[in-house]
Amino acid sequence: MRSRVLPRLLGIVLIVSSCGGTTTAANLVDLTGDWTSPTGSVTGSFDSGLKLTLVEATGGSISGTWSGQGTPCTPVTPGAVPDCFWSGPITGSHKGDIVSVTLQTGRTTFSGTVDNTNSISGTAQAVDSKGSPTAPTAITFVR
Repeated sequence: MRSRVLPRLLGIVLIVSSCGGTTTAANLVDLTGDWTSPTGSVTGSFDSGLKLTLVEATGGSISGTWSGQGTPCTPVTPGAVPDCFWSGPITGSHKGDIVSVTLQTGRTTFSGTVDNTNSISGTAQAVDSKGSPTAPTAITFVR
């Protein structure tokens, strides 16, 4: 009798333990909204004030806009205060807790992880006008 119970018990334990969740399940956090970076700096791309306005569609597709103070920023007239406030569209994806977006017409990318409902952290990387990647920058966005 004991020899029949052990295999059945082991089978039940294996079935129950295989029913866990995965990070590829439905996104638990909707990223729709305004996100800003307290550090706001991306090497070779932005000095400060980086803001993302995201719209997340069903299935994790991301669209929206970005804006920020660009760098390098050279004044049009020598001695004038430069105005290098840039903006444009965003495209990207959100699967589980992984986020990936492209901004600045493909010149800057961000790959990160959703930390909680109000924080995303990861790495941004710009590409210079010659197509060479700049140093990756750690960055956090909050809403």
